[in-house]
Amino acid sequence: MQYNDMGQPPLSSSTTVVVNVIDNDDSNPKFTAKRYYANVFEHSGTQSKEAIMEEIITEPSEIKAYDGDRGIDTALQYSILKGEFSSYFSIDSNSGQLFLVKHLDRESLKEDTMIIHLLARQVDNIGREASAEVHITIKDVNDHLPSFENDIYAISIVENLPAGFSVVQVSASDPDIESLIYEWI
Repeated sequence: MQYNDMGQPPLSSSTTVVVNVIDNDDSNPKFTAKRYYANVFEHSGTQSKEAIMEEIITEPSEIKAYDGDRGIDTALQYSILKGEFSSYFSIDSNSGQLFLVKHLDRESLKEDTMIIHLLARQVDNIGREASAEVHITIKDVNDHLPSFENDIYAISIVENLPAGFSVVQVSASDPDIESLIYEWI
């Protein structure tokens, strides 16, 4: 900054003024991604009564949010919003690490993808928050035996049928897979 007087000869003086702009807490937190994706194998069968705490690895990155105000870096607290699938999962409120905490049976689900909604809130101002989704695909495990439509197929045939003549039609199903391969043994 420079100051000039009106005298003859005019004299001037200058100084430096430093202005530090401090960011106000006026921005919401932000997640590193709006949507995260994960794959989880089903947990069913005899262990369904046992407690589980399986860490879920997400893409494109780990679940993370940060304060939207530069230089403030207020601590955040993570939570899962109540929803259709929220009881299957838990989140570490400090780190944002996601866990599967309840057994899943892929065959009992209508869809093989679950969507859960996350929230990250500033600890010092719960009005400052951000949201994100996690799309979790439940992968099938071959945990069911195939079963035939009938237990016994009893047929009678005449001995002189032409070669290639169909003598019986059997049907089987397996909830684990889309198609079956039939073999004579």
